[in-house]
Amino acid sequence: MPNNMKRFIPIFIIILGIVIYGIYYLFQTTIFGNGTTASGTIEANEVRLGVVTGGIVDRVLVNEGDSVKKDQLLAVVKQGAGTSSGSIRSPLNGVVLLRAADPGEITTA
Repeated sequence: MPNNMKRFIPIFIIILGIVIYGIYYLFQTTIFGNGTTASGTIEANEVRLGVVTGGIVDRVLVNEGDSVKKDQLLAVVKQGAGTSSGSIRSPLNGVVLLRAADPGEITTA
């Protein structure tokens, strides 16, 4: 084998490897992208909470943006001059969108 051919083969193999890697990289980034795409439907439930009888908000245990679980205690409302109090619990798992009362505020039925 001539001396020029011995030099050409390793250079050819290196260039061929670079070209194959370039094609592979181009294929991966343009065809498949860098993430996953999916389609679907998102359904949201919005629930407004309140009290059955009026009173004064004693404690609010959640803030806007907090995640809550079903039956988690959200607030305590004192009902009347006595020591009786009522509780407001989450009816479902979700996220608090709006905190509409603060401690000391009066609620109405």
